[in-house]
Amino acid sequence: MSNLQSTPYSRVILCDDDEDEALIFKMALGEKLPLDLIYIQESLELLRYLANPENKPDLIFLDVSIPRVNGIECLTFIRTMQHLDDVPVVMISTNTTSDMIDTALQKGANYYIGKASTANDYKADLETVFGYSREQLLHLTPGSSLPKAS
Repeated sequence: MSNLQSTPYSRVILCDDDEDEALIFKMALGEKLPLDLIYIQESLELLRYLANPENKPDLIFLDVSIPRVNGIECLTFIRTMQHLDDVPVVMISTNTTSDMIDTALQKGANYYIGKASTANDYKADLETVFGYSREQLLHLTPGSSLPKAS
């Protein structure tokens, strides 16, 4: 059984302005995954949603290159919300340079994956992320399992 079929996460947020990217992400998750995937296109909408503690997710996937308030700035705001201290944030981006990854980790990201062009490519990365418990994701050693810089 793959990690995507046995995930401990029931409420997951994907914040990405690109609907095509979101579709690829959803396809990679598959139909059988027992989770509530909340798709939000804009970072300001995400911040408004997360401001309500009742909307607390188990995991957040956040696009780095999102308009208005970019993903790194949005991450900085998320990390000021005390009720989200124990919520892992996984940054997603086409930019997988070591500088960008380091910046994301310094600002509070727990993991960083490169955007994939197909659902199959995304699936391996998502299986890795969903294979970690929340505690493991929150306490990963930076660089221990991050993608190599391009």
